[in-house]
Amino acid sequence: MWWAFFAAIVASSTALYIAMVVYPSQKEVDRKFELRRERRKEYRRFFYLTSSVRLSFERFSFQDGAEPFEAFEELLRARESFEVALLGLSLLGEKEVVDEAMTGHGLVSEMIDEAERTLEQIKLEVSRHVPAKEVARRIRAGFRPYRSRYLSFQTGLVKTMRSSEIDDDLELSVDVPGGKPLG
Repeated sequence: MWWAFFAAIVASSTALYIAMVVYPSQKEVDRKFELRRERRKEYRRFFYLTSSVRLSFERFSFQDGAEPFEAFEELLRARESFEVALLGLSLLGEKEVVDEAMTGHGLVSEMIDEAERTLEQIKLEVSRHVPAKEVARRIRAGFRPYRSRYLSFQTGLVKTMRSSEIDDDLELSVDVPGGKPLG
């Protein structure tokens, strides 16, 4: 008879332990995994938009001079999407990733300013009857440094994002009850 009483105490103590210690710890681990998943989703979205900006910029800088204004409009739309994604990234991203993204934002702003100056130059050169091929050559030459800087930004962004993910793994392994790493 005493063993039934003892078994009931062990069972209720175990349930209490699970409810008070294990469950909150597991909820915290689940919350961190969910945050990490959302962060990865935002990182992926942001990186895709950085590529969209790069491609729009290249279409503008490598076009043949026939439709630079349409290409510029596309570049402005890509920048707008980039800025919206940057807001989402600033909510979920690690500080280092957001800092890297802000560097890219500054570079995109420089690129847009240069594109606006180039459009003015195109108008002037077209009025002087400069051949379209010469205008296109000048545009490409003017944008070459931006292309390499932007590719460097994208490479740095990916490295920072990956580094952030590695740090998350270490942080999660420390917070598990009993100090045992996950996996």
